Amino acid sequence: MIEQETKQTGDMINSRKLFDDSEAVHPILEKEKIKIEKIHGKLLLIGAEDDVLWDAAKYIRRMEEREHICKLEAVVYKYGTHFVFQGSMLKMMLPIGSVSFVKFAFQSARKHPKECIETRIDIDVRIRNAIEEWKKVKLDMADKIQNAYESSKNIYDDVLTQGNIFSKLYIKLFWNGTNDNDIAQKVLSYIPNDFSGNLLDVPVGTAVFTEHKWIALKDAHITCLDYSMDMLKQAKKRFDGYTHIKCIQGDVSNLKMNDESYDIVVSMNGFHAFPDKKKAFQETWRVLKPGGILIGCFYIRGKSKRTDWLVNHILSKKGWFTPPFQTEEELRNILKEMYKQIDLHIDGSMVYFCCTK
Repeated sequence: MIEQETKQTGDMINSRKLFDDSEAVHPILEKEKIKIEKIHGKLLLIGAEDDVLWDAAKYIRRMEEREHICKLEAVVYKYGTHFVFQGSMLKMMLPIGSVSFVKFAFQSARKHPKECIETRIDIDVRIRNAIEEWKKVKLDMADKIQNAYESSKNIYDDVLTQGNIFSKLYIKLFWNGTNDNDIAQKVLSYIPNDFSGNLLDVPVGTAVFTEHKWIALKDAHITCLDYSMDMLKQAKKRFDGYTHIKCIQGDVSNLKMNDESYDIVVSMNGFHAFPDKKKAFQETWRVLKPGGILIGCFYIRGKSKRTDWLVNHILSKKGWFTPPFQTEEELRNILKEMYKQIDLHIDGSMVYFCCTK
């Protein structure tokens, strides 16, 4: 069928044959294969046996043989042609005559028109279901985070500040004695005591570490933002009566602020909890003025097996932390692409930094 399909354009079959010939000469080793990384949800792979340009079915089956941290759903249809798109996308690309075009371009669509149409309809259903499932997971995750911080609001400060013997033992046992009080002071030391610009604190949490610093910056304009209303209520109590500080509820992945509107963005113990870390990095960068600084601290993986175990098996499942988590190298690469100057330090499984836009 492939030869018949491509008899008018022989280069297609030669191009496809090139892949097979190259693999025959040099079989691809596992270390040479591109790995699927940083996908913690579902990966949907769709192909068709009658794809005359790419042997998609072969590569999809090859993907099924490998191990992935994501949930892999592989679907290979008998008929679908090289245009193995969902029906709605095809109609969007070609509002008029999409079916006729596919029949004209691909012999398989002429021989099996009903099957090809059924394929596109089924792809539409699969993708629509996958999107709805993703939306539900996202909403469930948001509720999980809200509930986690609501349930911990009475112990949150004690744990971070090691206010009692139990929190001290917890920090000593699982966090190798890393002192959040010391890290907080190092983060806040990046901010001049006479700062008078615009500052965004996200997430503000209960403001247990920032209360005194923010109150002292009387000439600054400080916006404290948090997704959790329970955390925000506690922060509002601390800042009640201080007109230069406002507390608002919001989502770091969708900040309702203008571009380049802040001189400093502070994020203490935030990024390990943010569900959409990529958007969080993009949004905090977007609202920073040129020359502005992003300062913060959060958990990074790969520094302590005990801490990593705690994060993966308890804190993440409870909703206090949200994967995926960066290693030191991954974080440095992210920040280097976005900021012109980076000052980054490691303390146990915690990182603290100051980056200049």
